[in-house]
Amino acid sequence: MNSSSRMLRLTASATLVLVSSSCGLVPAQPLRPELGVRVDGSIVSMLIPGCSTESIQSAHVYDRSEATFGPAVWSATGFVGQADGGVRFDGHDWSVTDGDYSGFPSIDVEVTTDLSIYGTYLDGAGNWERATSLPAGSFLVGDKTMTATEYQRDVAQRFPCPTSGA
Repeated sequence: MNSSSRMLRLTASATLVLVSSSCGLVPAQPLRPELGVRVDGSIVSMLIPGCSTESIQSAHVYDRSEATFGPAVWSATGFVGQADGGVRFDGHDWSVTDGDYSGFPSIDVEVTTDLSIYGTYLDGAGNWERATSLPAGSFLVGDKTMTATEYQRDVAQRFPCPTSGA
């Protein structure tokens, strides 16, 4: 990963941390919705607030336990899934995948679209356990449990997509 990609990843992660911590005193950073995450067996799925005009480009998983950002332990390109039900981090939603993230106790997961990078993390001591014990079809969104439909409705209401005339 080159230094500009790492900086972009750090910026996206910092934005997510600030949004997740409800810090409203950062005027330079736009407010972004929280992301949804769930784990089925060992497969991570993530809900992203993308607009219909966004095109999903790639996904990456990084070992969060490393002191520095290393290369992705899993990556994917060629999205062929339906993002409104959650982007799966396995071969189901992608035409090309490489690597394996099973066995890592803490991971960063990110989805890159043509307009944005969405990222969050799962750690063994906290949200990983919660994300594996959700009811079928539900996602962990911050401290709440929501279905994909509830999440998309909430995001559309609070963070409307720009219209073509805007």
